Amino acid sequence: MKKIVGMHEAKTSAGEPVTLYEMEDLAELTMALEPSANDNRGIRTMELSDGRRLKLVGHGEYLAEATGEAFLLDRH
Repeated sequence: MKKIVGMHEAKTSAGEPVTLYEMEDLAELTMALEPSANDNRGIRTMELSDGRRLKLVGHGEYLAEATGEAFLLDRH
């Protein structure tokens, strides 16, 4: 099960504003041999609204895995 845990404003390489979604996938949760009671988080990823996953390539810089399109987080 995926849930949105954060939203971040970003810009495309052409300067167009977009929203990046920080997703948490609880189905991909991997348990350690002795899991901490406080460590029940799933795998976190960044995605676009259409579901394309993003890969972190630099400080606040992401690339769409499928297309290579670049996105830069706004730092206000």
